[in-house]
Parts: sequence; structure tokens; C-alpha cells
Amino acid sequence: MITLTPAYGKDYKSKGEALKALHNRNEFIINEAFHAYDGKPCHIQDLPDGTIKLRWNSLKSVCLVNPMDFRN
Repeated sequence: MITLTPAYGKDYKSKGEALKALHNRNEFIINEAFHAYDGKPCHIQDLPDGTIKLRWNSLKSVCLVNPMDFRN
């Protein structure tokens, strides 16, 4: 499971804002220790299938998301 955090100092105050940003292909940072791409920016289409953790609200809130739900 990969954890994503908002990139470039952005923050989202609600789950809806974070999911909208993910759907609009805004960049997020891979934040997963021991992952080959830890600290690198990515878009939703760059991610493998499976569940990801999406963090927002100053990294205090989290939800589980399937990237397949956001691909066209």
C-alpha cells in the first residue's frame, strides 16, 4: 500500500477536496519509507492497481482509495 500526500505545500481541508484533486490529476508525493520512489511526485495514472492511502488536513486525516476509480 502506498501513501500519498499533497505536493508543493498544498493542503486539502476535506476528503472531497483531496479526492477532487486526485481526480483532476494534481500531483501528490509518494510518502512511503523503503519504497523506491519515496519523496517523488506522481499523478494518479502513475500508480499501480491496488489500494492507496490518501492523506489531507495537515496529514491528520486519511482515506483508502483505489486508483482504478479515477482513471478514464
